[in-house]
Amino acid sequence: MNTRSRRSFSTSFGRRGAQYPAYWPIVAGGANACILHYRDNDARLADGDLLLIDAGCELDGYASDVTRTFPVSGKFSGPQKDVYELVLAAQSAAIAAVKPGNGWDEPHNAAVKTLARGFVDLGLCHGTVEKSDRGRGLQSASTCIAPGIGSAWTCTTPGNTNRAGSGAASSRA
Repeated sequence: MNTRSRRSFSTSFGRRGAQYPAYWPIVAGGANACILHYRDNDARLADGDLLLIDAGCELDGYASDVTRTFPVSGKFSGPQKDVYELVLAAQSAAIAAVKPGNGWDEPHNAAVKTLARGFVDLGLCHGTVEKSDRGRGLQSASTCIAPGIGSAWTCTTPGNTNRAGSGAASSRA
């Protein structure tokens, strides 16, 4: 159950000297992992689900957090692995953009560009990846679920087409 995972994180933080949780942990599996600020943390986990953990602790006024996703079965399915590898590529692009002389937003922009291209390549979004005329980020043709990518993406999931705000996509692939 998600509740057991949440308690495990909170206990672990306390044993290592954290004074407080930074916020109520999000420990969600399956479709619940798509709900922003999900707090029930009580659903049963099933093979094929992904377990999302977003938890943080505080020490002397400094709050930090960790967000991770694990396959409940211990192994990602093919599509889950594709998305995992895309996120890893975005992280690598962001790290590579941390250099003297680059602006503070260069790592973010590198990650967003990598994600946008990957979403199109994986068929999760449709459109083109391009810089807007106003320099405000990437844009395309409709609305995407992923924040920061722009106001112009169409996102799809297997058997379902969603626009931002119209419902959560399933984490099962």
